[in-house]
Amino acid sequence: MIGCVKHFFLDFDGVLHTNFSSPHEAFNLAPQLAEALAGSSVQIIISSSWRFDRALSELRRLLPKVLAERVVGTTGEPYEGEFARWNEICETVRHYSILDWRALDDSRFEFPSARCSELILCNGRTGLTKSQCSQITDGWRNRSTSRNFGNKHSGIEIRHYLNPNQRGNDDLFCPRRPRPPRLASLGSLER
Repeated sequence: MIGCVKHFFLDFDGVLHTNFSSPHEAFNLAPQLAEALAGSSVQIIISSSWRFDRALSELRRLLPKVLAERVVGTTGEPYEGEFARWNEICETVRHYSILDWRALDDSRFEFPSARCSELILCNGRTGLTKSQCSQITDGWRNRSTSRNFGNKHSGIEIRHYLNPNQRGNDDLFCPRRPRPPRLASLGSLER
């Protein structure tokens, strides 16, 4: 279990740069996020679709060093269905028993309106602004522990089985769910 470590699920497009940025403007808002997280022990899990085309080491190289050092992994395989991003995040939260987390994203339709108090929503046309940075810094100071998802979701019991195609006892997957993600800093995770 992760316990009281704070985790931040991070989207790239529409957050760290606008949805209409040119290639030379990519990640131009990342320094603002680095400043908002300064002095905290928050760990970052990349939930962006960029994770489908790039290795974790390449994703880290795209970020400023102070953010890259916080990146512990990515969410798992894509979820097909309603609220895909939220379900991918919830699978990671369940698998690693993460208790305190937030998501920074610009895709409102990827999250259910009634159950996403963890979402800090950006406008994809502007990306990360001072308003979201304030939500980041103020949010964890004034926040009690977020919900624990347990082992049930939408009335479906989640059962874990060993995946024979993966190595080690920690490589679990859920039937009809994406394969759980691999977090890079397993030393900081107690499973």
